[in-house]
Amino acid sequence: MLNKDTGVYSNDELIVLRKTAMPAILLEAGSIINRDEEREMDSPERQNLISSSVASAVKEFCEPRWALLGPP
Repeated sequence: MLNKDTGVYSNDELIVLRKTAMPAILLEAGSIINRDEEREMDSPERQNLISSSVASAVKEFCEPRWALLGPP
């Protein structure tokens, strides 16, 4: 466990980390063990919010690097 307070684990055996030749992340956008959160995650509004937020964060991270290195 990397951070007991936030529940962050290091697990090198996850397929997304083990079977790729490039940097990868696993995004957990909620927890289905929490029934209220599961219902909220099932809504198109929440799914759109999550997907647009992730896309925006990736763009914000990559754009300055692409300006220096060029796109992949």
